Amino acid sequence: MIVFLQDYHLIKIGAFAEYVAVNENAIAKVPEYLADVEASAVPLTALTIMQALELMKAEKEKTIFISGGTGSVGAMAIPIAKAKGLEVITNGSAEK
Repeated sequence: MIVFLQDYHLIKIGAFAEYVAVNENAIAKVPEYLADVEASAVPLTALTIMQALELMKAEKEKTIFISGGTGSVGAMAIPIAKAKGLEVITNGSAEK
């Protein structure tokens, strides 16, 4: 299959590849509590967050607001932002 993309950045990340070669240090075992299909969503979500932080030029010791911190994306975005040295402000549902 041949895919033509306008955005070269999408080609570089390999998100559309059926098979990809990676260094063994870049992979992790799927936890038993996740199905393979569920686990397959994690890298793309994390990559999207990393790319968003890069596009925003997020810098260490700056403050970022992450809307929906109790949701699935927020729950992943907060620790990634904190690991990059950002101060995080968020909102979310009291039930979650």
